[in-house]
Amino acid sequence: MSAGAAAIATVRGASFSGLAFLLGGLVPVAGGLAMMLAPLPILRDSLGMPGAGWRLLAQSLLAALIVTAGAGVTPAMAYLATAGVAVLAMGYLLGKRAPFEVIVLVATLLVLSAATLAAMAQAGGPAALKRAIGEAVSAGIDQGAQLSSRAGLGLQPGSGVSASLAAALTELAPALAAISVGFGVAANLALFWIWGGRERLDYPLIGDLARWSLPDSVIWLFVAAGFGLFAPWKWVGSAARNAFLCLSAAYFCQGLAIVVFHLKKAGLSRFWRLPIYAVVVLQPVLAGIVCATGLFDLWIDFRRIRRRPQQDAGRPEDFF
Repeated sequence: MSAGAAAIATVRGASFSGLAFLLGGLVPVAGGLAMMLAPLPILRDSLGMPGAGWRLLAQSLLAALIVTAGAGVTPAMAYLATAGVAVLAMGYLLGKRAPFEVIVLVATLLVLSAATLAAMAQAGGPAALKRAIGEAVSAGIDQGAQLSSRAGLGLQPGSGVSASLAAALTELAPALAAISVGFGVAANLALFWIWGGRERLDYPLIGDLARWSLPDSVIWLFVAAGFGLFAPWKWVGSAARNAFLCLSAAYFCQGLAIVVFHLKKAGLSRFWRLPIYAVVVLQPVLAGIVCATGLFDLWIDFRRIRRRPQQDAGRPEDFF
């Protein structure tokens, strides 16, 4: 690649990344999805190229400058603490040929740490950050309650139910943030793999997702979190509830992989599988059953694959 083409690719990736992040503050739903995928253009234009590490860093800084020009310094710092850290973490670990799960875990922890430190610095400390999160959650619930009340669904702003829900969501904010960031990292990796990553990387990043499962040892973390729910110390109980929610989400993913495995084995077409996935994700009872299926897969082995080698190269789009 010539120097001119490399410069164009650098500006292009940074521009798309910065604009995607800015969309998050402008468009309610689609903007949030675009913000989540802000690292993708930089990964796509840097990995597999000469000097990939320096390109990742330069594009992240250039994207932050674009965010600064469009929204100010504070959003730019938010970009660096989230998308910027995610880009550098994923790029480094991909260069080290790290497995998909390791990249998701490490990048999620790094983004959460950086974002938390940045948020605390902005808010003025841990207590102020917790108070700000509580106020934001309460405002969001009250806004939703107003819409619910207008629709005749009965939930009133400022009611006891709204206050209890706000308190519960505020306490579980770390777990909800971890799940959101983890999903975002996984989505960026999967789309990068689909969008040229197979040609850029010299190892199979993603295997057959329908055969994916958590390491067996994770069950002990889940058991410890379960016992921690009944701890007499408030901080232990709060940490256990957050850990329990995160691990439940991980076992839900394993349960969903089991569902995909058997639907594909039954020969069901993608046209019918996609609505089933949507119902499983959105229906709480079914989601709980799928989560339990993923949990008990350790002992029952619903796919009969535990002693079979994993396929070494898969296509994420085949999962659906």
